[in-house]
Amino acid sequence: MKEKNKVNLNFIKERRLQLGLTLLEVAHALGLKNAGNYYKYENGEYQLSAAMLPPLAKMLNCKIDDFFYKRDCYFSKEGNNHEGTTDFQEP
Repeated sequence: MKEKNKVNLNFIKERRLQLGLTLLEVAHALGLKNAGNYYKYENGEYQLSAAMLPPLAKMLNCKIDDFFYKRDCYFSKEGNNHEGTTDFQEP
């Protein structure tokens, strides 16, 4: 069974806030029409697609790898219980 990568949504949100970017600015960079749509991605209601990661990394001035929890940081004896994460589905 293929393991899913977990996106650190908290990192994405905090990085956007650090840079002083609005939801609408990031939404437009990703080709979304409004801030509400991007908000749903950032809060895990929608899953980010692979095509969204390069422009998001450029907008947030980071590497795509920064979006993902590192394997040793993510898994614990208690199981997968990180809040602020979402599965990343490869197309």
